[in-house]
Amino acid sequence: MRGRSRAWSGLRQRWRVVILTAAVLAVSGVLLWGWAVARAAHSARRALAAARYADAQERARSWLHLRPGAAEANYVIARAALALGQPERFQESSRRALAAGLAPPRRALLRALVDVGRGHPAGTEPALLAAIAAGDGPDPQIDEALARVYLETFRLRQAEAVLDRWATEAPEDPRPYLWRAEVDRRVQRGPDALEADYRRALARAPRMPAARLGLADALSGLRRFTEASLEYTAYLDLRPDDPAGHLGAAQAAHALGNDAERKQHLERVLVLDPGNVAALKLKAEVAARRGDISSALVDLDRAVNVAPFEVDIRYTRSLLYARVGRRDDMAHEQAIVQRLRAEHGRLNELRESLLRAPGDDDLKAELGRWMLDHGHDEEGRRWAAEVLRRRPGHPLANQLLVTYHTRRGEAGLANFYRSQAEPSGK
Repeated sequence: MRGRSRAWSGLRQRWRVVILTAAVLAVSGVLLWGWAVARAAHSARRALAAARYADAQERARSWLHLRPGAAEANYVIARAALALGQPERFQESSRRALAAGLAPPRRALLRALVDVGRGHPAGTEPALLAAIAAGDGPDPQIDEALARVYLETFRLRQAEAVLDRWATEAPEDPRPYLWRAEVDRRVQRGPDALEADYRRALARAPRMPAARLGLADALSGLRRFTEASLEYTAYLDLRPDDPAGHLGAAQAAHALGNDAERKQHLERVLVLDPGNVAALKLKAEVAARRGDISSALVDLDRAVNVAPFEVDIRYTRSLLYARVGRRDDMAHEQAIVQRLRAEHGRLNELRESLLRAPGDDDLKAELGRWMLDHGHDEEGRRWAAEVLRRRPGHPLANQLLVTYHTRRGEAGLANFYRSQAEPSGK
């Protein structure tokens, strides 16, 4: 009996060891699994914060392999898909994230990023600011979206602050400097500032077409035409069929007295874009210099038909009318030039006023009216829509959209905004 008791005691001891070992292994496995999940989550978020979007997707897929259906992992994939221009992957991943219970702030941020990407930034600012305030760390994608919102609404000081943060958080990203050039252009800081912006962008992305073209244009503005010509050549190596590159090259060649190169590029512009106003104006200038006023006027007539509110074209045409003795036409054209100069002066006043008071809806509506009155219908629509987002009953903004939709033959929308513009529709 004593031997059997000792045997049972030994067996129980061995079972205790086995059970304890299994428990330790199970706990260790859980801990290792949790560590692996945490590591995958951290690396996916870090890749997203560094704008390494393909890497973020790959690491989020590893995260999903360890924890299938994780809402946050699908959220990371969806965010990266937006940045990479993958609409189908975005739809699938965002659907899975929502089904898995994605937190409301994350849902709001996804909607805001989509709206900004589609060119509809109205109403997105609160979600973007909330995401920044949450303190998750650097997020260039949010910086980009918020900068776009501020640029669209002419809040240029706020845009500059966001661009500064974006440049700090993503020091290798050229886009903050490209967008800073847009701010500098709007506040008229001049080609020196633009040159600096574009060179910073190109230091980070030497083959970035927009920065290369921007630098070429800035150098032309500084009258450094030899340097500009080299930059236009570099740009055309990247975008050989862009009329803007050929136009800049033609203008630089013209300034340098290189007639053959000017002719080559100018002809190419008008093949690619027959209604290019600046090319038609340059072609007319060349014709006028050789004494062919008739051909020059034909080109200027074409340019005026495309852009009837361009002061320089009208002024040049008035000078040519004077050269051929068409006094009545000259006087008529000069009267239009004086009117257009006054109207462009008004545009500058509105812009300067808006810089001082970026929240003034009446100023925005006036800007929208100017744009619609001068052939910039889409820009006028955007200004009116921005006003109506804040003040749905604003009479002028509603009337602007009546005009916009009437021109497009959209009677239903025109009638809707007409009803909103009337006192009873407020």
